Amino acid sequence: MIMSAKGREPVPESLTCIHRIELYILHLNPSQPNSYRVYEDHYHVLMYMKTNNGSTWSEVFLNEANRPADWVYWASWYEKFLHRKYVGEAELQADVLASMTLPHLPKAQLIYDALHLIKDRKTSFGPPEEVSKIVHEAEAYVCLF
Repeated sequence: MIMSAKGREPVPESLTCIHRIELYILHLNPSQPNSYRVYEDHYHVLMYMKTNNGSTWSEVFLNEANRPADWVYWASWYEKFLHRKYVGEAELQADVLASMTLPHLPKAQLIYDALHLIKDRKTSFGPPEEVSKIVHEAEAYVCLF
């Protein structure tokens, strides 16, 4: 049994509860060489999500036209899913779907991909030096817990 974020009540493993979401935003500038050159002037948004069933990374690419003016406001959409107990992944996905409008599609994709990877027990993004590189290159960082 895993304790909830407040440490007061246990969260049964049959339930899904998101404890933490971290977003790292990297600007993919075409003048800088990197492995994502095909995306040119885009934003690489990486999500680290920690749940009672594990943690993992997911990613999405946004073009300049879809870049929000405020990344913190963009990320605040996830707050409604934090620390709520869902009866499995399907209930959480249904809640995400019910909360979604067209502008939320990339955000929903991030959370769906992360949930799928946790379910499949694929919890690693890469070696620590790769994660360290992301932390140092991020243009913006948002943490919700």
